[in-house]
Amino acid sequence: ATITNSAHVCQLASFAPGPVTGPRARFASDEAGVTSMMFGLMAFTTLMLFQLFNVFNARSDRASAFTGLFANGWVWAGVGLSLVLHTAVIYAPFLQQAFSTVALTLGDWLFCAGVASSVLWLRELEKAIRRLWA
Repeated sequence: ATITNSAHVCQLASFAPGPVTGPRARFASDEAGVTSMMFGLMAFTTLMLFQLFNVFNARSDRASAFTGLFANGWVWAGVGLSLVLHTAVIYAPFLQQAFSTVALTLGDWLFCAGVASSVLWLRELEKAIRRLWA
């Protein structure tokens, strides 16, 4: 079995602009003078979350990502560990200094998660259409 094919590459390419343009669009409308460090961190956070949402999409090309959602504990452990490590880099003072990060607000996290979750919802829509036409 192949890991990816041309259809997957096209799907990823069609979803890729969201993580990059989402934070930039938010900062363009922010009058508080958001730093490039904050933009970079939000873009990185969005890309990380984008991939975590994509983990659930990758389980099946036809079945919903919500089917058997809790069947694989290892997936959830990996997602949880990724979130814990990413959060540590953002909030632990010694890691903030090492990685040049700043703390994100709850609103920042929600914005990043909203943009990143688009890959899940768009893929779910595609799968639903495929199931209807199959």
